[in-house]
Amino acid sequence: MLESISERYKRIGINKDIYKTNIVVTADTGFASEDNMEYLHQNNINAYIPDNQFRSRDPKFKDQKTKYGKRHQNEKKTNKTLIPATEFEFDPVNLSCRCPEGKMLSLRSQ
Repeated sequence: MLESISERYKRIGINKDIYKTNIVVTADTGFASEDNMEYLHQNNINAYIPDNQFRSRDPKFKDQKTKYGKRHQNEKKTNKTLIPATEFEFDPVNLSCRCPEGKMLSLRSQ
């Protein structure tokens, strides 16, 4: 990804080597790996990428799970049932259809 950004900046004439400027690259924890860190170091790229354990070491997050619990714990779990298209009545003239419960649905975009 970083190489393609650099090539694009070169190609469109913005900067011959974007990483030699004062630019700072940031990424989320999903990009934290030894290979990526080694690449950044070898290419002298100024980047900040937290590893996936940074919250467990940061005292600011010490009570987070106790205080807030796990993420998404209060979301309602829905039991979505997929209704096959054959159950709907399509009206090609009015671009609408009637669902199995009898409600009219209209086409909003194409």
